[in-house]
Amino acid sequence: KNITHLLIMGNMASKSSASAASANAGQRVNIDDIDLASLDESKSSLKENKKTRKSKEYKSLRTLARSGIDTKRRFELWRKATNGKQEYNKMYENIISELFSDIDMDQFPSFPLFGSGCGFERLLPKKIHHDNENIDNNTTQIIKNKDTMDSISNGDVDISKTNLIHASQRILLVLAVEHDSLKYCPQLCYIVEEMLLDENASESGVFSICHSMLVASKRNNWYFRTDYFNSYVRIKTFLSIFEDNVSLVASHLKNKNLDISNIMGDAISSMFVEYLNDDTYLRLIDTFTVEGYKVLFRVGVALLNHAQSQLVLCSDLKLFQNILMAESKKLEPNELCERSFKIYLTRNKFEKLDKFHRDKGFDDNELNKIEDETYVRRWPTWDQEVMAKSEILTKKVQFIQLWVWLPPGCHIGDYELLFSTQNDGYKLSELYYKCQDAMNLIIVIKTTRKEIIGCFVSQLDDPEEPDGYPPLKKRIKDPKILLFQVHSNKKQQKKDNDNDDDDKQDKEEKEDKFEPQCYWANTADQFYHQSNFQLKNMHTMRDLKMEDIEDDLVNISTEEEKKDDDEIDAYLQHAGSHKEEEQRIPVVFPSKESLIIGDGYDNCIYLDNDLNHGFSAKCKTFKSPSLVMEKDGQFQISQVEVWCVT
Repeated sequence: KNITHLLIMGNMASKSSASAASANAGQRVNIDDIDLASLDESKSSLKENKKTRKSKEYKSLRTLARSGIDTKRRFELWRKATNGKQEYNKMYENIISELFSDIDMDQFPSFPLFGSGCGFERLLPKKIHHDNENIDNNTTQIIKNKDTMDSISNGDVDISKTNLIHASQRILLVLAVEHDSLKYCPQLCYIVEEMLLDENASESGVFSICHSMLVASKRNNWYFRTDYFNSYVRIKTFLSIFEDNVSLVASHLKNKNLDISNIMGDAISSMFVEYLNDDTYLRLIDTFTVEGYKVLFRVGVALLNHAQSQLVLCSDLKLFQNILMAESKKLEPNELCERSFKIYLTRNKFEKLDKFHRDKGFDDNELNKIEDETYVRRWPTWDQEVMAKSEILTKKVQFIQLWVWLPPGCHIGDYELLFSTQNDGYKLSELYYKCQDAMNLIIVIKTTRKEIIGCFVSQLDDPEEPDGYPPLKKRIKDPKILLFQVHSNKKQQKKDNDNDDDDKQDKEEKEDKFEPQCYWANTADQFYHQSNFQLKNMHTMRDLKMEDIEDDLVNISTEEEKKDDDEIDAYLQHAGSHKEEEQRIPVVFPSKESLIIGDGYDNCIYLDNDLNHGFSAKCKTFKSPSLVMEKDGQFQISQVEVWCVT
């Protein structure tokens, strides 16, 4: 604590003089005299270089952002400030014209959120947002737009011709692939959302800006930290700065034993979207595009300073957050800028504090292991001949859906069909043989009721034995297991139940429209595409005891170590719920008699050795229901395929 205090205090002596100089510099410039269109953004792109920040181009952009720019020029400011190149627009248009040209966007899959809690509700038209009962405002459901595919096919990705929710999905998915270091970046979704709302925005233009921001961040972390550990470090750095600059509130919190880490961590991760009115929030985005993450620190300190007379009266965190939000929304853009930029904070100070907290690391050793991992992502070629081999997956969007769901480290190449009942017959032993030495397996099952379900497993072999091929007498512990539902034939079920009432049939089908679903255990491996891996309590929200999975790799437990089904039932009757929770680990059991995917207690997917009969139970570990519609979970197998990504 003393080290942190000394680091912060080191630059305090010249605070007032520097603040006055900054204020006077802003007053000397007339923003109407700045010709934004003629500014060469390439001369202000290397912002980490102090010489660049002294350039005329950078200072002009900074002045425009801080002073307030008109609506007509705002999107151009964002592009100039981030060095959003036209070649990035072209790159994006080429990617999506190939990838999405034959995709019905109403069937588009879920997409990476990078730890963000953004719901994209602001992208929904207000009338639809309030009046359309078919839109679930807590999800990223989409609204059909007939012009969407025409605009994409023509290479013209004009926001006015396409749905904004669709646009955000496409942008984030392409960013995920183009930036293999992008694992955790909650602010990115809010940036995409706000920029898409600009009246002069284009979809490819928003991508170009965000792509440029990520390129700069990879080089110098100017805008984002793109992994969880360094995002955590950045929040810790802010808290250290807060303690020095808002000492009255910091002292009050210490006396009351209140910790605002969660509140401020979420506020910074969401770009303060819930704390500022619309105009002030736009000013924050403007300055962020020019000056980067330092702006978020300044704004956080300014908001706490502004509300401190009320905050020191708070006795609980909920009241503290409510008052901070209410007081912050009173700030107009110019007032926020004045308060934010009179605070003297240097990048040298940030870097020292950053190093201090980085060296401390996580209290959670599992997170330190995860952050040491690096991943490579690249698009499949989407070879039509390869996809045509499937008798189950008949649409390109289904292949994209599965690809998006894959865990980190598995987005590495093309699909390959290893086994199909159509070509290889209905024997589990043949499935095992075809999957020998293969990794990243996607098992897809079609039932006789035309449901499509399945799972992802890392492998079926014994990783501890060179020739340990299935069938095995061992259960493989695999924290990367996914369960999924690609298609459910609800229409057929409704038809069976309501043959005599067509109107009721149509209404219920509309209300119960099926959406593909993916389920995973709440392990650190799955943070890539979920939104609950946030800065809550400054650690992961995991239900499992992951120290049982050494080094986050696939491990083995022998069959002899497991109780048989009858013994398990008896055990659970006498064991406490905490003990049961400790025992629940994602496992795959490729035995001679059956293939089982579950958690050692619940069989999420069971296939018999003739690939004829199956069973699916709901599972607490995966937070999954039975994957089929039959109430008892039983199903007859129509076809099975096993794909891998290599």
